[in-house]
Amino acid sequence: MAKSQLSTVSPYSRYGLGEPQTVAFVQGWGMGHLTSSLRDPLNINYNNPASANSLRLTTLEMMGRTDFITQSSTGQTPVEQATSVFNYFALGIPVSEKYGLSFGFLPYTAVGYLNSEIINNQDIGDVYYFYSAKGGLNKAFLNQSYQLFKGLSLGIQLSYYFGSTDYEQNIRFDDPSLLGTKYLRNYLVSDINATYGIQYSYSFSELREFTAGAHLEQNNSLRSTYTESAYTLGTGRVLEIPRDTLVKINADGDFLLPNQFTVGGMYGVKHPDLKQYAWMAGADFRFGDWTNFSDFNGVSQGLTNSFGVSVGGEIHPKYAFSRLNRTRNFAANIRYRFGVYYDSSPVELRGQRITQSGITFGVGVPLRIKGLAPGEERSNIINLGLNYGARGTLNEGLIREEIVQVIFGVTLNDRWFIKYKYR
Repeated sequence: MAKSQLSTVSPYSRYGLGEPQTVAFVQGWGMGHLTSSLRDPLNINYNNPASANSLRLTTLEMMGRTDFITQSSTGQTPVEQATSVFNYFALGIPVSEKYGLSFGFLPYTAVGYLNSEIINNQDIGDVYYFYSAKGGLNKAFLNQSYQLFKGLSLGIQLSYYFGSTDYEQNIRFDDPSLLGTKYLRNYLVSDINATYGIQYSYSFSELREFTAGAHLEQNNSLRSTYTESAYTLGTGRVLEIPRDTLVKINADGDFLLPNQFTVGGMYGVKHPDLKQYAWMAGADFRFGDWTNFSDFNGVSQGLTNSFGVSVGGEIHPKYAFSRLNRTRNFAANIRYRFGVYYDSSPVELRGQRITQSGITFGVGVPLRIKGLAPGEERSNIINLGLNYGARGTLNEGLIREEIVQVIFGVTLNDRWFIKYKYR
């Protein structure tokens, strides 16, 4: 079982690049992690760069979350833990009617766990095995998109990945006359990659629209510096006094990223008094080719292809229902989001595929703004969300995790570069 104050405590973060930290920005997160066809005038969609030119106001977004995790294993007492993470900071700018850009920073993956095992040896007594890791990858991105012709937008995301991950394996004995062993590995990653996106919107009428989208994160190698060391410990299982160094390695190499592809569609109905959709609903399908993934040493982790599906929607009651158009009811002016998702990860242990599924809810609460000058447009939204999910299984002695995520985000919209007129 795991105990840590890191951004993840899942033992499944040991595989691949770690546990994904920002699967979608706040609007898509509340809609079951929808990304490919999401195209909103006042919210940033980081995943599909083709959406960058959909913004109509300069948009600043940020989000954080707290996870409450219960880890269970057959025959063991469940362990409850909590972690918090800052998910992203991003700024989107509508440069022109056809061209837009957004950029920001986010944690991409996280690795964090502390597992232990005790094996009794009749000759030397108890042997203690400890496995731990901490770290992960961060990502800085720049999205750019251009409307090639009416309805069709192409986009590219340039990303810079960086981060460090430390792995540790430890063997200790109760007998202080026996030397323990510690094995340390560190990966320091620094490299760039690209994601390509496309979106096409078709209008059935002035207010009804369907958008199809897709984005591909290409297969690429990430440069890495690798450090490995091992040494003996001349004490019992509690105190640690390093003695003889067994191995010391410093080298450069590469991680191989998988191809990851997402495709989906979104149908929405607009309102003449609103820039955004009055309501919308959509679905995504995700696929990742992890069969060729390898670590620094070119060693395959035996991963398989991953896939996932998401279904979700958003509704603004004041504009979705004609009888509420003139209401002053505050609840009717909140944007409500909901969704479900299912992901089959590339990890398969003891014949069991590790899957994750969940249900999401979210709200966008508008804040009242006073004193706008002529020509000014501004909106401030507080985003709250709740996600309940489960990952793993109790079969074959594995670990099942029940996860409750509480999400808090802020979306600020403002019109920049106003040309004032006087008379």
